[in-house]
Amino acid sequence: MAGQDSYEIIARKHGYPDSILYKTLIRNLLTPDEAAIGVVILEKTDEVTPAVLSQEIGLDQEKVNTCLDSLFRKGLVNYKDAKTRRGLRFARDPYFAFMTSLSDMAIDPRTSPAYKSWYDFVKKEMYPDLAKMIGLTDIQYARVVPHISALKSHSDIQPHEDIREYAKASRIAVTDCSCRKCNAAGGEPCKLSDDYTICLNFGRAAEHIIRRGVGKAISSEEALKIIDDCEKKGLIHILDIGVATLCNCCTCCCIALSNCVNFSIPFSKITFKSRYVAESNPDLCKGCNICSKRCQFKAITLVKDDFGKIKSVTDAEKCFGCGACVTSCPHGARQLKAVRTPEQLNAWEPYERWERRIKG
Repeated sequence: MAGQDSYEIIARKHGYPDSILYKTLIRNLLTPDEAAIGVVILEKTDEVTPAVLSQEIGLDQEKVNTCLDSLFRKGLVNYKDAKTRRGLRFARDPYFAFMTSLSDMAIDPRTSPAYKSWYDFVKKEMYPDLAKMIGLTDIQYARVVPHISALKSHSDIQPHEDIREYAKASRIAVTDCSCRKCNAAGGEPCKLSDDYTICLNFGRAAEHIIRRGVGKAISSEEALKIIDDCEKKGLIHILDIGVATLCNCCTCCCIALSNCVNFSIPFSKITFKSRYVAESNPDLCKGCNICSKRCQFKAITLVKDDFGKIKSVTDAEKCFGCGACVTSCPHGARQLKAVRTPEQLNAWEPYERWERRIKG
């Protein structure tokens, strides 16, 4: 450890010991005292308390607590028991730090050196490494949740695929989208939405967001308004398994979907499809191409029918059943058709587990 400063140690612990970009990032993200605290937490095998930190790095306990409050807001420090602040933990890798440290609603990504450092690092190093990891696995860590306005004609909608059920959670909070803010920091604003504040958190996740001070509590009505706005813009609802957060994604910004596009990775490696596939009614289709432009999964093409008229056609294998094409069609020519059973949805994640984390 001799000759290594705290920033170098964190970079090594996070798997980027030789990365100048990552060391620049954590220098912009952490003060020297915060970095020193991070090192102690990462290297101690026993439980670390503020008193231990004070002794280890030579700071008075009041200063230690101030640093811990800052690290907690940045999402780099967490607790096994947030209410009592017992069981200090420091971010174990840059992937988790990315999702937490960039979501603070109070920070403008266009003027933040730390956010610009994130952009430089993820584009040149983290995203290519993440793509390699995704390419080697079939984790399907997420699930597409259909646009609720595309399911109006269906009578067998399951609670965990019904956005309105999410909005019934007792606690809901909204935060900024880390992916969009990262891109904005690098001068690449989202092509579909100029609004960062669209990531919805439910239950205990909402409590955590409010406790950190990076988001705000909202009502069910406010949540449904955000969902409606996202659907109008063509964003895709995606729920991470095990995390009570509903993201509203696009292929130009999303850490997962953009990597699939940029590195030619099948979306199916990371995302479980909804129970539906989009279909087009050729009698109503006018060949306007709006649905094709709206489709994030490139599942729609335009073809000439037997009469030489342009019609839209869906590749069912590529379609993830998000419903964005249905809600954008000005002629009512598209609809979602159920092609998978509720049992298949429950096999990916049982309803009871979803209910516990979303409504618990």
